[in-house]
Amino acid sequence: MGLPTLSMTCLWEVSEAFKPPRTVFLDFPMGCPAGKPHEPELQREIANAVIEVVKMPDVQAKFRTVAVEPIGGTPAEMAAYVKEESQRWGEVIRKNNIVVD
Repeated sequence: MGLPTLSMTCLWEVSEAFKPPRTVFLDFPMGCPAGKPHEPELQREIANAVIEVVKMPDVQAKFRTVAVEPIGGTPAEMAAYVKEESQRWGEVIRKNNIVVD
């Protein structure tokens, strides 16, 4: 009997590097709620568990093998990061008239 293991990832390359028994590919960062809808305590518990795993040196080393710089923080910190990045890259896009073909 083994321990059930599931990897939730936004980057398929990370899943390939870690090779967990089961993988769930998420099309959003872990800053978004995970878990049952309308259960914020469970969502916080999941987010906090993920943050603790991301802080582990061996996990950080694995992330770096696929050119990912692991960071962990609260959902509020993630929201601030996304806002900052959106403003920064939005300005670059507007200044350079970049459009999607």
